Amino acid sequence: IRSREKAIDAVLEQLRTKPRQTTNVVDISYVADRPALAQQVVNTAVLLFREANAEMAQQQSRRRRIFLEEQLTRTTAQLDEAQQALASFRSNAQIFSSREKLAAQQRELMALDIRREELAADVRTYQTLLQTLRTGDSTARDVALATLLSSPDIGANPVVERISERLSRYRQSRDSLMTGEWRRSANDPDAVRLSQLIASSHGEMVDAIASHVASMEGRLGALQGLRARSASTIEALPGMEATEARLSQQVETMRR
Repeated sequence: IRSREKAIDAVLEQLRTKPRQTTNVVDISYVADRPALAQQVVNTAVLLFREANAEMAQQQSRRRRIFLEEQLTRTTAQLDEAQQALASFRSNAQIFSSREKLAAQQRELMALDIRREELAADVRTYQTLLQTLRTGDSTARDVALATLLSSPDIGANPVVERISERLSRYRQSRDSLMTGEWRRSANDPDAVRLSQLIASSHGEMVDAIASHVASMEGRLGALQGLRARSASTIEALPGMEATEARLSQQVETMRR
């Protein structure tokens, strides 16, 4: 009868594992003087590996759950503290109308921030696509133009819509002229004229989109100015309202 340690050493001495490169497959082999024993050892090793792997996954999931529970408990406690501080301040200060005014200013400021960020994101996207229209290859320009025309903001522009329809007609006419049994060459006068019209319309399209983006930049600047004025209004409110705003923001932050 072998001891446990010697039996383990004897098994490990003949047991071989080799992962296959670029795969999740592991080759397992065992050398023994009896085929049944070799088969039994290999099968047992695989089963034990599966059990250990499943247990490891469960432990990892359990650790993750414990971590999230701890974070949730800590954040809940902080939220309770922030709510208590806000309730105490309102009870001691006894503010009513000024607080409502501050709340209205805060809502307006939040709405301005949301609109400003949305408009700024649109402007950045349109500027990138516009640069592709000016400097990209034909395929990139077509993709950029299709993306711009599919946007509700630019696609609804009447000037852009009119140029887009004209450009589509020119392209269809040129495609019809240069395909089919009686197709003409690219040097054909009619084909050259249509290509020139397409190029001219494309330039008008770029200018129209650039003008639209410029108007959006102007709206963005106006929103930034309005936001600055709204922020100044809030800053001019009495200290009690400012304190309440800070405590309310803490509560909302912890709740999120």
